[in-house]
Amino acid sequence: YELLGYGLLGINSSTVNVGGENGSEASINLRKGLATVLAVYRDIAISSYYGEGADVIEYSITSISWAAPQPTDSGYSEAFSTDVDGNPIYTADMTDDERYAAALEAAKGYFLAAGYTWDEASGKFTAAPEGAKLSYELIIPGGGYERCSARETDPIAVQFLQAGYQVFTLLYTVAPAPLRWQPLIDAAGAILHLRRNAARLRVDPFKIAVCGFSAGGHLAGSTAILWDAEPVRSALGISGEEARPDAVILAYPVITSGVFAHKGSFDQLAGEDDALRAEFSLENHVQDDLPPFFLWHTVDDETVPVQNSLMLAQALSEHHISYELHLFPHGVHGSSTCTREVNTPNPHAAAWVGLCTEWLAETFQYSLR
Repeated sequence: YELLGYGLLGINSSTVNVGGENGSEASINLRKGLATVLAVYRDIAISSYYGEGADVIEYSITSISWAAPQPTDSGYSEAFSTDVDGNPIYTADMTDDERYAAALEAAKGYFLAAGYTWDEASGKFTAAPEGAKLSYELIIPGGGYERCSARETDPIAVQFLQAGYQVFTLLYTVAPAPLRWQPLIDAAGAILHLRRNAARLRVDPFKIAVCGFSAGGHLAGSTAILWDAEPVRSALGISGEEARPDAVILAYPVITSGVFAHKGSFDQLAGEDDALRAEFSLENHVQDDLPPFFLWHTVDDETVPVQNSLMLAQALSEHHISYELHLFPHGVHGSSTCTREVNTPNPHAAAWVGLCTEWLAETFQYSLR
């Protein structure tokens, strides 16, 4: 376990490396590239707890800020503020947006030094170095199938990124309604693309987790439970289980179209088609041999009743599917990381993040320490 900065950013060197060589220059540059981006997120969050720029996780430094180095200290230098050549990344007059853009450019330099291939035409990395294989997490935000909630994108991605996962966020189809199968085609297509391109992208095709929130939880759950739905298989040309995830994380998920339904989500998905609404009611379609699930919910959720998670857990039990369920007594719907940075401070429920990363480490058989 490698501590980056002054106890703030923890990046697991045993999983974030190139070719299994934790201490190689390529591995160090890979981690420095990630840390450069994480550090600028941290700084923007500290400068503004409640603005759009603070839509990130609450780092542990906030509880021990008395110990943090200050700009007035002798010999002070900002963590991860130089590029791969040792040149300063930032200037004093930069806005938050300019700092973030500069951090991305510096991170690009570190990734190039680690052996990644950059394509100028597309503006994307197109290949990773040999041996830079990571487990991968697909984040699926909520929003009632009407939008993709920002607080359930980057803030969540950063949590799993610093736990050693390669993270992708899916912005799926939300219009026009009724959406029918299109969101699931989007999500299954994302899994399919990454699995079919695993060698080129250096992701482990057998360690793919999806993490969904609210309506995004319904979509994430659907990738595992409705993976063999004919409309999805036909649209994507799926063979076998190649578009099904290996682990599923659901946060305050929409599950049922019955008595405890979040009506708005099913209106968006199925309109007035009762047969399709029933087909999207996940608790009734659990089958044997599904991947393991991690679920959490708050008992007093007034938007998506806790019975949604309970009904799914019951169905998983009946089919002997491994799952872990955590219920917290209080917390508003859409709590994301349950921190001040996303305007939903709830220290007790915030424990879900640590519980989840521990569960995923056990599920994928590696240690974060």
